[in-house]
Amino acid sequence: MKAVSRISDAQWRAVEKWLPVAADRAYVRNKLEQIARDDSTPKQRALQQEEIVRSCSVLVRDLLIANPDEVQTELVAQLTRRSDAAKNLAAFFRQIERPLLLRQFEILRLWQNVGGNLGYTTQRKRQGMRTSPPPRGDVISFFQAAWEITNGQTLSAKRVRDIVIVYKHAVALLPSEKISADAEVVRGG
Repeated sequence: MKAVSRISDAQWRAVEKWLPVAADRAYVRNKLEQIARDDSTPKQRALQQEEIVRSCSVLVRDLLIANPDEVQTELVAQLTRRSDAAKNLAAFFRQIERPLLLRQFEILRLWQNVGGNLGYTTQRKRQGMRTSPPPRGDVISFFQAAWEITNGQTLSAKRVRDIVIVYKHAVALLPSEKISADAEVVRGG
């Protein structure tokens, strides 16, 4: 695997042109660099999320004990949402068996977090054609460019489509389809 420490301007342009208009470009660039550097296993990522759940629970408990009359309702609600999202992510990471699949799913999760759609189009094989035309869509183009940055490899559109299908099935198995638990701002101007 070819991990990058910094994304070159040419690599960035290949990714940036596929981003939704409202996506926070700095956030995406930072996350892709982080994905490229991260070599943790799915089990390690699940354990990290479970630790977040425990920390949120302790904070909520301490808030309620420290000042029960002036419970900071909004803070408790935020901690509860963060805990729920972390539970979901832990379950998501526990489904993943291979670190490579984790990296693929992280790219698709990033795509969704910035408002990207997982939709793509496929055309039927026409008479006289040996193979079907490749699937098309912004998610496929974004993933191909992002994968090149994070892994130094090029994937075919059909392979990316297959990864998207597996990702959608994994997300559908979660108790809640919301798997964004990033503490950072994921949308911006």
